Amino acid sequence: MVYDKASIAISILEQISEMYKIESEIRGLDPGERMKYRQQKSKELVEKLFNDFRKYKKDLPAKSPTAKAINYALNNEAAL
Repeated sequence: MVYDKASIAISILEQISEMYKIESEIRGLDPGERMKYRQQKSKELVEKLFNDFRKYKKDLPAKSPTAKAINYALNNEAAL
């Protein structure tokens, strides 16, 4: 399946938005509780996001801004 840059960006932003919603729910909790909640609620979303990055990357010109952003995220996956 071929994706255009706009649909890729929209999909990624929607996924990130879901993660921000989770972060707003846990704001103010102690670090251990936040970690536990993230493992229950965010882990799957983050894994899906990085799998989607790999999937989308194949359909983009390597030097496009979208591909560069995806490469940056993939190169920093452990830290992110």
